[in-house]
Amino acid sequence: MLKINYKLLNSDIFNKELSELTKKSGFSNFKASYNVAKIARKFTKELGMARGAYADWIKEYLVKEEDGKFKLSEPPNQYTPYQIQDGKEEEVAKKVEDFFATELEIEAAPITLDDLGSIQLTPHQILVLEPIFDPSSFAQQEV
Repeated sequence: MLKINYKLLNSDIFNKELSELTKKSGFSNFKASYNVAKIARKFTKELGMARGAYADWIKEYLVKEEDGKFKLSEPPNQYTPYQIQDGKEEEVAKKVEDFFATELEIEAAPITLDDLGSIQLTPHQILVLEPIFDPSSFAQQEV
């Protein structure tokens, strides 16, 4: 079982590095490759659902134009490209903070050092993708 919060799930760098990992060859076996593909597929699905939920609840805080469309914010704020209603900024900030802190569980096995086979990862990639790894498998290796 893998745990991740919505903030990391929504992170461009996490998704980029996960996508890059799915493109690599050299996993120890088919099962390891399949597990990485399964993790990527499930995270992509969860990300889509999370973004949909976010878009649904934030609508109540946005300013609408006369034609019913949401008014763009100038300059854009950090939560949405649209203007937030006056006096609602702190409430939105709190809801966003709570939303991003929400943890979800993905039913998939963590990736072990053995699963990586001949794949080489940079320290940066390891740090970014840390939530999908089994840390106990790394601790057993000599440095």
